[in-house]
Amino acid sequence: MTRDLTALSTNQKIVEQIESHWGGLDCAILNAGNAEYVDIQNFDSVIFERMMTTNYLSVVKGIEACLPILRQSPDPYLVGMSSSVAWQGLPKGQAYSASKAAIRNLFQGLYIELAAQNIAVSWICPGFVKTPLTDKNDFPMPARISAEQSAKIIFQQLCRKKVEIHFPKRFTLLLKLISMLPASFSSTLLKGTVSQS
Repeated sequence: MTRDLTALSTNQKIVEQIESHWGGLDCAILNAGNAEYVDIQNFDSVIFERMMTTNYLSVVKGIEACLPILRQSPDPYLVGMSSSVAWQGLPKGQAYSASKAAIRNLFQGLYIELAAQNIAVSWICPGFVKTPLTDKNDFPMPARISAEQSAKIIFQQLCRKKVEIHFPKRFTLLLKLISMLPASFSSTLLKGTVSQS
């Protein structure tokens, strides 16, 4: 069944169904997303609007729907799916990267503020994972791992309630390092990824 997670009413209905069936909610993992890429020669703001609506605002609405019931749990846990590109904007991926950076920024703030209410918060920043979505990509995807490997890592890290979960480290640590370099230097490094055609 397909549900429109960009609608607050959909999120609220899902939470109501969970509460009705299970009697409460201890952990919410919010992971709605899509990817579209920017053609710099035909810059289109509609792509940005779609990415922010699907990837970011649906997560925000999920939080609005689930936070009241999470507060009733003896061990509440709120988790959001971001991306390793949240650390560094990449060519063609500006719309996707911006939406995932917004999620990371949001959860960083929630982590600090919800600690006072004893609500654990984590965010997940994966590199490339083999899915039907990444199968559509027409560019190299360094260190891409299987969905099964990804699920195992996420499960293990969630059990430890690690705050920022990122993998595979051989890719994500490199991207983190690039993001910490002076902007002029990191931009020079990444210019090599842009097609000159």
